[in-house]
Amino acid sequence: MSRAPTVHKFGGASLADGKALAHALSVVERSSRPAVVVVSAFAGATDALLGLAQGRTAPDGPTPEDARTLRDRYR
Repeated sequence: MSRAPTVHKFGGASLADGKALAHALSVVERSSRPAVVVVSAFAGATDALLGLAQGRTAPDGPTPEDARTLRDRYR
């Protein structure tokens, strides 16, 4: 008989930076059972994406630098 998996859900604050992300990973790695991991967007990512989307409707729109900044933050 197979063991039921553990389910881990990590929200934005749990993924706020490298240290938080490493902690979330360590929680999953410590599990002795198969794991299912569900994550939401990194902290601040949803607001940043909404800002870019709203900027597209502004007369001058978002700049390529706005998109680069967001991309580089999560690389």
